[in-house]
Amino acid sequence: MFTTSFTTRRTLGAALAALAVAATLGATAAQPAAAEPSHANGGTEASALNTYKLPFSERLYGVTPNAAGPNSRWLTWDEWAGWGYPQPTVTTHIPYTEVIKNADSDELFFATADGKNPLKINEDQWRTLGYPLPRNTGYGFYKAANGNTVLTVQAGKTSPVYVNSYADWVGKGYPTPVITDMGTYVYREPGTPDLYLNRITNGDCGSAYKLTYDEWLHLGAPQPKNTVKPPTSCTP
Repeated sequence: MFTTSFTTRRTLGAALAALAVAATLGATAAQPAAAEPSHANGGTEASALNTYKLPFSERLYGVTPNAAGPNSRWLTWDEWAGWGYPQPTVTTHIPYTEVIKNADSDELFFATADGKNPLKINEDQWRTLGYPLPRNTGYGFYKAANGNTVLTVQAGKTSPVYVNSYADWVGKGYPTPVITDMGTYVYREPGTPDLYLNRITNGDCGSAYKLTYDEWLHLGAPQPKNTVKPPTSCTP
């Protein structure tokens, strides 16, 4: 069940302040050469990392300049430490990043090339970035007014792509779900009390997922509108 109270991420502010002090001390005292950090990828072949920070966020972003293709990612504390706490460049133009929005929503997110954990931004922060044109992801997030299950639905489709777990929802940047009638996605098996969720699992093909009573309640106990059972499998 989603709640409005989330675990607060460890702030990087204290460590950044410590870096500033270390830089000042380094001007008057010689420092021993730092050892090449040991990275999770098991080597130093990708030893170059450019580190960036937005002016309105404490998140750090890493870009590997010698990578084969576009790359950018949000750096965790441990990853930043593993690279030796490199001083980030504060900028509004981080390579291989973009602003995105979801279908049926005006919320904006600052996203990296790997698509993980986008940062929700407000209008003032969007203005700071220079009002870049948002890319529509083509997917929307929906829930019932009295439910707590969030469905991801591709724009223009009548079947959810998947049911979001809490981790899925967090990984998408905590998008605010659009309130809708979940009965649009639920149907009753003719002649039976069984309820099914019509999901997209293979392109536009539907997959009949039988709902448990609790799952139906979490959807907001919708009255089913679809009465024709979709195929359980098909080839696009």
